[in-house]
Amino acid sequence: MATTQLVPNNYRLRNAQAFVNSFSSTYVPFINASAAAFTTTLSLGSNQLPVSGAPTGIALGQTLTSNVTLGIPAGTTVVSVNSSYVVMSTPATNAGSAAVNSYSQATSSYYVFAGQSTPWPGGVVPQYYDNTSTVNFNTYNNMLFGKAVTPSDVSLMTDAYPWLAGDIYAMYDDADPNLSNKQFYVYTTDTLYYYVWKCLYNNNGAKSNFAPQYSDTHAADLYYQTSDGYQWKYMYRFPLSTYNKFATANYIPVVPDANVYNAANTVNGAVDVIVPVDGNGNIVITTGSGYNNYYSGTLANTSVQNITNPVIQLDSAANKSNNFYYGCIFYVNGGSGAGQYKRIIAHYTTGNGTYVVANSIFTTNVDNTSTFLINPAVNVYNSGDNVANVTAIALVNAAASNSVYQIQMLNRGSGVLSATANVYASPQVGVSNTAVLRVIAGPKGGHGSNAAAELYASAVGVSVTFSNTESNTIPTYGQDYQTVGLLANPLFANVTFTTTGQSGIFQANELVTQTISNTTASAVVTSASPLQVTNATAGFVVSPNSSYGLITGAKSGATAQVTGFTINGVKKGFRTFVQYYTYNGGPAVGLFNQNEVITASNVALGYVCNATFFANNSTGTQVYVTNKIGPIYYPTSTTIPGITGSTSGATFSINTGVVPDLVPESGDIVYIENFSAVTRPNTNTQNETIKLILQY
Repeated sequence: MATTQLVPNNYRLRNAQAFVNSFSSTYVPFINASAAAFTTTLSLGSNQLPVSGAPTGIALGQTLTSNVTLGIPAGTTVVSVNSSYVVMSTPATNAGSAAVNSYSQATSSYYVFAGQSTPWPGGVVPQYYDNTSTVNFNTYNNMLFGKAVTPSDVSLMTDAYPWLAGDIYAMYDDADPNLSNKQFYVYTTDTLYYYVWKCLYNNNGAKSNFAPQYSDTHAADLYYQTSDGYQWKYMYRFPLSTYNKFATANYIPVVPDANVYNAANTVNGAVDVIVPVDGNGNIVITTGSGYNNYYSGTLANTSVQNITNPVIQLDSAANKSNNFYYGCIFYVNGGSGAGQYKRIIAHYTTGNGTYVVANSIFTTNVDNTSTFLINPAVNVYNSGDNVANVTAIALVNAAASNSVYQIQMLNRGSGVLSATANVYASPQVGVSNTAVLRVIAGPKGGHGSNAAAELYASAVGVSVTFSNTESNTIPTYGQDYQTVGLLANPLFANVTFTTTGQSGIFQANELVTQTISNTTASAVVTSASPLQVTNATAGFVVSPNSSYGLITGAKSGATAQVTGFTINGVKKGFRTFVQYYTYNGGPAVGLFNQNEVITASNVALGYVCNATFFANNSTGTQVYVTNKIGPIYYPTSTTIPGITGSTSGATFSINTGVVPDLVPESGDIVYIENFSAVTRPNTNTQNETIKLILQY
């Protein structure tokens, strides 16, 4: 039996969004204490919180709470934020002035790492394969250092399509099965900001010669038409700094605009575009013929009797057949009263002239400055077979047998979910070749209500900058790295806590935990005094006070307030790690060659160790090695501590050593990327920004 499967983009987007939301700022003190706090006003049933300037620290996906009882429902998160509003995922269920807090949920800890100091064989960057050796062993053995990824380092991404003059852009079409692969949106820039626009109509596939301008539109605008006939919908913007942080040649970040979101969600089920199609529903340049029931002109001061059903006198060139214009739309398109439209309910000619009667009074008087169009009306029918509350007119090409070439929307209506449309012409017109139309349904919630879903965002961008030495916590030894990747939830070794207010005595090998908000960090005790642990998750923080955020022993029941901690003797929190081995001693005799194999052996004990020389300090009293296989012992009565270069012959005697910060092979490698070498100079003046794109 033949089958087909469809995996909607919503599924990929959901996975990408879940990945974005899983990032946490676990190295920041007081994680899950308030990330942002601000004062605002809750309005019953509204999902927007007015603010004056975007509160520092607030970000998409954070959880919101307030001091107003039942004001913000449990589980409410940030949907979008700008300088005017914070938009919530659910409406407020109470009203009043409120102190609001946002919280980052620490569900996972991620690090961007650098590795592979040795050059690629033959200078050819290899392909990586998803096998156990590559992912679970080689990557860890060659890992050099890493830095934590914070929520501000992560963004949803979509394909990058810069607007270029003369290009033809696809238009949004809900029935196009290949829309996700087409350029139906673009971005423009004024160098300070980047603006993203969705194409709602491309003027029958014409070239785009005029870029959409942000200054010419507004977030609440239905669409914005440029001089080339293109209709654009402004989606969102982001500053140059965000572009530089995340954008690549192929991807741009998605940064939802709260104002666009709010404007889209004020109307549900609006009709934005209706197009001419052939019998198979494919968009065509024109449809039908014989629609000559159109007319245009300028009114005279005495043309209109503005009564309950206004009577409008047309000039002598208008069609004189009774009811020829019946059912058409009378549209004031310029001058006094511009923008008003009325349906024609009667059309007749007497000895005094030709007249049409409108269905309702003009709210703004028209005069001899007013220009008008009479065009065939487009009737829209929703799924209940009723005429929808939508007003549109058919534009007619006189040079193509009076065929319909475009539908101009005058009123988008609401509550229209599934609809059809036709062009109305009274029997007196005598249309035999009927026009065929198709209503292009907007996305759920309207254009701009969900920028990520509408622009098929299913990639995640991760951008981390290695800034010099990161406060002397990662190396700059003039050495290379040729691999970067993403490491999730590693465990730290050799963590030492400083505590106060201890109650009870911690026991070796027991589990200790610390709970802050809904996040629990854990580790295994290796020494009770001083309190040292291993297998530590990255969520430990300084306890906020003497009663909150204490560490607790699972067996002993001992508790203590954490006042500080070090990793391998370095006070740096869980912000960075180094994963090479450090040996103290020497000074070295001779010069080691970069990336040479170094060995350490003891014939009496029957061991041999091989490793790769990574670097040494300026005085030659420290040597750093990576890719170590086998033991390197420290001085004892039965060992001969020292290492030897396999090609240089240089030697180094060892007094003490420091193992890597992370427990070997802990956590999960979720991404690996190889490239040509990046060199970190000894000058401590270089920053390297790593941009990773994960496609779902």
